[in-house]
Amino acid sequence: MFAGRVWNSKMDKIRSFRIRGTDKNPRYYWIPNPAMVRAGHRSVRLSKDLATAMGEAIKLNIEYDTNKGNPKDRGLTLKDLFHQWQQSDHWQDLAVNTRKYYRTGVKSLGKDMNTNLKTITSAAVRKIYKALKDKPAKAAQAIRTAQAATAWGILEGLPGLPDIIELSPWNKQKITTRSSGGVLWKPGEIDAIVDAADKAGLASIGTAILIMEWLGANPTDIIRLTGNNYAGGIFTFDRGKTDTPIIAEASPRLIARMKLNKTQTTNTPAITLLVAEHTLRSWAADNFRARFRLVRKLAGLNHLKMGHLRHTAVTRMFDAGAEPMDIAAITGHKLKSIYTILDRYNRRTRAQADRATSKRMSADIRHLNQATRPNHSKGSLEGDSKK
Repeated sequence: MFAGRVWNSKMDKIRSFRIRGTDKNPRYYWIPNPAMVRAGHRSVRLSKDLATAMGEAIKLNIEYDTNKGNPKDRGLTLKDLFHQWQQSDHWQDLAVNTRKYYRTGVKSLGKDMNTNLKTITSAAVRKIYKALKDKPAKAAQAIRTAQAATAWGILEGLPGLPDIIELSPWNKQKITTRSSGGVLWKPGEIDAIVDAADKAGLASIGTAILIMEWLGANPTDIIRLTGNNYAGGIFTFDRGKTDTPIIAEASPRLIARMKLNKTQTTNTPAITLLVAEHTLRSWAADNFRARFRLVRKLAGLNHLKMGHLRHTAVTRMFDAGAEPMDIAAITGHKLKSIYTILDRYNRRTRAQADRATSKRMSADIRHLNQATRPNHSKGSLEGDSKK
């Protein structure tokens, strides 16, 4: 990888000329230094031909030097900000799914990406959010994308942005969108979906549902599992979004299910642990979701979402007495995220109430026993002293 470095001394003499990409597919950029950025200049993607790109970079340097005494404020837009963010090392360090999430957020913002950052106020952000609120998930995604891009720009010292992140108008927008009230899958609903999947000839969907409900894993992680990720009743894999290593024991029901899954795919050139029955190939994410919707419809449970299985798993583990740190070791969440999920999606269940009152009563009994227990030690010491 070039990682933004120059090739040779000749290129080194061209100020702001940078090469990124790979040896086979290099990309050429003119990337201004902080002083140039403050003068209103932004990074430019140059031509694919090296000689042409070098000439363009030289021309841009001449233009900058000519107008240095009278810099023009080009009015940095949200689109400009996102463009520069994508060229940064920070962007490259983000997980693939995270970058995909932010790109989708940009699409949701649409024409608002062309808004000058200096004109974006808290009122303007509320207006953007309100316009998208008929599609709550997209509205939240758009705002979070702008929040992340703005936070990066502030840390980089780009013009047209507040001095500190807390003053960003995007951060002042309270995102009230939540996932359908924190709907948890009931055990009977899980059984119904699995049964519907089996009857529809889509047993792999049912198996995936059981794995997600047990491990709190995402569907994209589950459909990528191979035979190397499951052996002897133990799942071992890296969670895709954060690359967190997961090692977890399967439930007895899952162990029996996985044995059935292996017998079904014995004569199949399986690339992954779960194979699409209609293609005998690995599941594609979109196809998997489409077949899940079909199974959900057959079961008459259209209100359920796969994403809620992750929250269901967290809640069930918490109900069973697992500590947040233990739950994070199974689901791959950051500890902070576990508390957020418990606060946002966790229904206040009878098991939690019973556990709380049981612990309270046990503590009260211990305190009562300690208060009424005779203190013989003091008397014995006094007796000894008298002797």
